[in-house]
Amino acid sequence: LAPDYFIFYLEQHWLGDSTENLKVRWEVLWSAVHRQGRGIFEESDTNMLIEAYHHQLKWKFLRGKRNRRFDDLLYILTNNVLRYYMRRERRQDFGFEGMNLAQEKLEEV
Repeated sequence: LAPDYFIFYLEQHWLGDSTENLKVRWEVLWSAVHRQGRGIFEESDTNMLIEAYHHQLKWKFLRGKRNRRFDDLLYILTNNVLRYYMRRERRQDFGFEGMNLAQEKLEEV
């Protein structure tokens, strides 16, 4: 499955006593194979959501460029990104663009 040193690292730094107290194998807690039938509001993989958002920021707004100056990055985040989401919300309000997944789920409820 996994090398012993990796399992030791996970147990020491990430899992702690959770596997012993819950009597659950660590693979069940961490593996995506065991995450079936979950909606978008149920125990979502936060790291996956952050990675997806980071990818969108990097390629849509920063155009994949690395090592931007800090003032340039702040300008892009406070102007371009903020303006994009404000325009997107207005388009959704007026019906020109569909709702995002979270809003669709709330409408169903």
